[in-house]
Formats: sequence, structure tokens, C-alpha cells
Amino acid sequence: MDAYGPLYGASAAGAAMLSRYTLSAVFPLFALKLYKTLGVGWATSLLAFCTLAMAPIPWLFWRFGGGIREKSKYETSA
Repeated sequence: MDAYGPLYGASAAGAAMLSRYTLSAVFPLFALKLYKTLGVGWATSLLAFCTLAMAPIPWLFWRFGGGIREKSKYETSA
């Protein structure tokens, strides 16, 4: 958000919140069926594996974020 300034930063925050709230609203719709079908152990393991797969994402943004921001036409800090 800081890289895109007050004009585009609000849109970035809004997109992040929308995705978070959408997942929060949709998760209860499939969670019960997931746990009934796979059982508690495998359903929780599946969620853990998804979490492990997404764990490198913050590091990737830290490592390659500067290049991503340089290519953006909305970046305002430079």
C-alpha cells in the first residue's frame, strides 16, 4: 500500500480486504462437507498443505517486490 500512494493504495487495500472477506464467507459453505468427506485428520492436513504451499509468498514479494513495483504504472514512491 505504501508504494502506491494515497490514490492507488486504497484500491490495493480494498482488493486485499475483498479477497479476505470473500474467502471468509465461502469457507463455511465447503468446510463441513470437506470434514465429513475426508475426516478431521485429512481435512486439517489438506488445509495445512495449502498453508505450506502459500508460505513462500511473502518471501517472494520481499525478494521480487522491487521489480514488480518498477514495472507497475501505478507506483508513486520513485
